[in-house]
Amino acid sequence: MTEVVKEIARCWSLMTKDDRMTYKMEAKRGKFTFYLTHLWIIVDKERYERELRLLESQSDAIKKPKKCLSAYMIFVKETRPKIVMANPNMGALEVMQEVGRAWQAMVEGDRKYFKDKADNDKHRYLDESRTFYNEVARIGEQNIQREDYMKAA
Repeated sequence: MTEVVKEIARCWSLMTKDDRMTYKMEAKRGKFTFYLTHLWIIVDKERYERELRLLESQSDAIKKPKKCLSAYMIFVKETRPKIVMANPNMGALEVMQEVGRAWQAMVEGDRKYFKDKADNDKHRYLDESRTFYNEVARIGEQNIQREDYMKAA
């Protein structure tokens, strides 16, 4: 194992500064991707939120995309207001129970409409996430270059 590490270190030392920069940017992108996709295991959530606020303040294009909705949640968003309008005296729990019953009573063909909308929303989320990660990488690259410039000065 130590032979492998030594060979990696040797290859790293032979690389140009520009070649190293590529790997540093990828490492930074990986770090942000990890933070954004594994929030539930981040120990220092406050630090993550601070870094995200910093990134958002540096660019207008970097707004964390809203998560995609499931077919059921789209159904709830469309159906709940109708049930509330039809039954104004019904409590929130009863309304949601009625929404659940309506979903369960639906045949698969009727659910396809909501599944298609969920698929479209998923594509929206993936596109926005791709844009978000690219912007994070761009800002990370600028920060790395700024840090390298400061170290060289």
